[in-house]
Amino acid sequence: MVKILGKYVLRKVDGEYVLFPLRANEGSFPGICSFNETGAFIWRQIEKRYDRLEIASCLSREYGVDALTAASHTVAFLQELEDLSVIEVRANMFV
Repeated sequence: MVKILGKYVLRKVDGEYVLFPLRANEGSFPGICSFNETGAFIWRQIEKRYDRLEIASCLSREYGVDALTAASHTVAFLQELEDLSVIEVRANMFV
């Protein structure tokens, strides 16, 4: 399970996706974070409360990449968000 820690809104600004906290001082989040199209897609899956496996599967279908590549990119992106204290990833999913 992937849990969002706090309240955030994703907006497209000048062709870039930007994640804004709705409250100041959300964890150690630096204020805003920008994503590419793939990152925004993954964020939308997190908002749907999908787990890592579901997110990777959606990513694979959406972008036509193999399951291993999708899983690798998903795990790396989720780790970045977890390092920023934006999300928490529970250990009962694939690594």
